[in-house]
Amino acid sequence: MTLLDRKPLDQIDKADIQQLIDDEVQESKTIEYKSEIIGNKDEQKKELLAYVSSFANASGGHLIIGICAEKGIPKQISGLQIADIDREISRLENMTRDGIEPRISGLNIHSVRIDSLFIIIIFIPQSFALPHIVKYKNHNKFYSRNSNGKCLLDVGEIRNLFNVSETAIERVRFFRTERLSMIVSGQTPIQLEHYPKLVLHVIPPHHI
Repeated sequence: MTLLDRKPLDQIDKADIQQLIDDEVQESKTIEYKSEIIGNKDEQKKELLAYVSSFANASGGHLIIGICAEKGIPKQISGLQIADIDREISRLENMTRDGIEPRISGLNIHSVRIDSLFIIIIFIPQSFALPHIVKYKNHNKFYSRNSNGKCLLDVGEIRNLFNVSETAIERVRFFRTERLSMIVSGQTPIQLEHYPKLVLHVIPPHHI
C-alpha cells in the first residue's frame, strides 16, 4: 500500500508526488508511471485504454502521468504542459468512458499543479462488473495486471473473470436477502420497533 491508497485523491499534492520518488515506490500491480501525456493518435489512445482496463480487471490502482521512471522506479517529475487542465481531464474521461465496456464505475482523475506543469493521476477502482474490454476501432481485447504490469488475457482467464463477477453478484444478493429475512423475522442483534424501516446494506469489497 502506498500513500496514494491512504489519502483521498483530491488531497494529493506536490509533496506526495515527490515522496513517491524519494521512497522509490516501484511500479507494481497497483501503480504505473508514464512520462508523457496521452495524445490523440489511435495507438496512444489504445495504450491508455489498455492500462485503465487492466487495473479495473485486477486489483485497481493508480496510473500517474508526468513522472519519468527507469526500470519501474520513479526518478523525476517530468510534468505535463497543458493549457487547459479541465479540458484535458474531460478528454481523458470521455476516452475511458467511450472506449471501455462496461463503463468503469468510480474512475476518478485528479491533477496536481507543479509550478507551470501538471501531474495527472487516474484512479481506477477494482471492479466487480468484470471483465472490461477495450473497444476502440477494431481493437477488442481484454487486459489485466500482474507484478510486471499490464498483460493480455487468454480465453481461460477471461472466462474466469466472468465467473468471478457472477459469484460476487450472487453473494451480494444472498447477503441482502439474508439480512432482510432476519429483520422481518425479528432475529436482529438489537430488537427493532415495529415501524417502517429504511435498510442500508454496507459490504466491504474484500468481503465479496
